[in-house]
Amino acid sequence: MPFTRVFLLLLLLLAVPVAGCFDNAPSLADARRGVCQTLDSLRESFHTLHEIDPNSSVAQVRELRATVDQWIASTRGINAVLQIAQISDLLTAYDLFSQAVDGLNSDARVGDAAARLQAAAAAVDAAFEQAYQAAQCNQ
Repeated sequence: MPFTRVFLLLLLLLAVPVAGCFDNAPSLADARRGVCQTLDSLRESFHTLHEIDPNSSVAQVRELRATVDQWIASTRGINAVLQIAQISDLLTAYDLFSQAVDGLNSDARVGDAAARLQAAAAAVDAAFEQAYQAAQCNQ
């Protein structure tokens, strides 16, 4: 389904439940802006994960991840409607990162796992850029 049709579908889904509440239904530009704002917030929150180093505690890493998880949940909700493959890829890359965090000993420092976490974070970054382009947020 072409991207513009997906946005029109999203626009329709957003407009129908509130059609009687507002004089003006959201425009396609408003829908795109909402998607891009969520992705921008996700990007900002994800950058905190780049602070992970061998001396970081696993508890600190999990706290950082919890902040990102809120925006990931919003992104999942958006993509349930939009179904953009690149956003799905972003979510998969993040899930792999999250699984790597889950595999860490809770009472320890990140230590040698820092390199693995940084590589997973870099994969999420790359997937994010693809998703951002696909959502046409750079225009």
